[in-house]
Amino acid sequence: MKKKLIVGLLLVVTLLFASGCGSASTVSVDDPNKIDITKMTSTEIVQKFVDAGFPIGKVSEYTAATDPNKMLGRPNAYIQKTDFADSRLQQVDPTYDPSGDVNGGMVEVFSNDTDANTRIAYVHSIVSSPGLFFQYEYSYKNVYFRVEGKLTPDQAAQYGEAFKALTNGQLPVPYVEVLS
Repeated sequence: MKKKLIVGLLLVVTLLFASGCGSASTVSVDDPNKIDITKMTSTEIVQKFVDAGFPIGKVSEYTAATDPNKMLGRPNAYIQKTDFADSRLQQVDPTYDPSGDVNGGMVEVFSNDTDANTRIAYVHSIVSSPGLFFQYEYSYKNVYFRVEGKLTPDQAAQYGEAFKALTNGQLPVPYVEVLS
C-alpha cells in the first residue's frame, strides 16, 4: 500500500512538474496577426504602407532585367527590389528619364543579414551627407528601406515609425498628413 502511494505521488509530482515545464518552454502559440517582415517580399512591404494610407503612387517592382543597378539576384546583392513614388514629391520627367525612376522610396530584400549590411554600408557611404543623394535609411535584418531626403524630417519619420512597427510584427498605424 505504501509503495503504491509513493509511486502514485511520484507520478503526480512528475506530471505536475512536466506540465509546468512544458508549458513554459516548449509550447508556443503563434499570433496569426504577427508580421514577419524578414519573410515578406519587397512589394508586400510597400503594400503595407499603401494599405496604411501613405501617399504612394506608382510602385515599380524590379526584375534582374529591369533593375537599374543591375544587381538584383547577383551574388551578395538584393534578391528583391521595389521602388515607390511619394505623391508629395515631384516625379522624374519621363522625357528626361525613360527608365521611369520614381521619387519616394525603395525596399531591398536580401537573402541574409550579411549581404544587407554590406549594401547598407556601401549606400550609407554615398548618401550619408546632405546633398543630391541624401536619403533617410532604415534597416532590419535582411531588409533595407530608404525614403527620399526631399521629404521633410516629419514626413520621413512617419515612414520610419511605420517600418519600425513592421519590424515589431505589427501593421503600421494609419497615415495622417503632416503639414510641415
